[in-house]
Amino acid sequence: MSEQQLKDQFIKVGNIKTRYWALGDGKSTAILVHGLGGHIENWEDNIAALAQGRRVYALDLAGFGRSDKPQIRFSIPYFTEFVKEFMIVQDVDKAALIGESMGGAIVLQFALQYPHQVDKMVLVDSVGLGKEMEIYMRIGSLPILGELFTRPSRKGSALQSRRLFFQSGFDYGSDDRGRL
Repeated sequence: MSEQQLKDQFIKVGNIKTRYWALGDGKSTAILVHGLGGHIENWEDNIAALAQGRRVYALDLAGFGRSDKPQIRFSIPYFTEFVKEFMIVQDVDKAALIGESMGGAIVLQFALQYPHQVDKMVLVDSVGLGKEMEIYMRIGSLPILGELFTRPSRKGSALQSRRLFFQSGFDYGSDDRGRL
């Protein structure tokens, strides 16, 4: 995907400067919600295919990627409202919501609260709902450590890929274009 096609854009969601990518045209809309430690680059290899025949948005949630990092306590309900506000700002009434890991929990919560605004729902290795979450799911909300943990980088993405996928003999450090 060329950088010209995927261009960083910024809008205000509430008082949070929010980075997002938008691609495609069509009557339907899809919104991509990353997981803990994620950012919109997680969707780089999927967004073009998903944008065939529809408008697709990928966003950095508040506190992640290149969006503002307010000093607040993050939670699934907070991010659910953040996605709702993002939809309002983008003038999206209904969308297919695609959530990965923690993003899946956000999408689940959104579907429970606003079912009339969910066209379809796709969960990728989703976290469930509930008050109890593993410590690794809460790290992203910690001052300093959370910001370091969630800052996007090629090295971090390569490490995450090694943890999630394994193929003997595959070099996870670079792609076919020599990038990390």
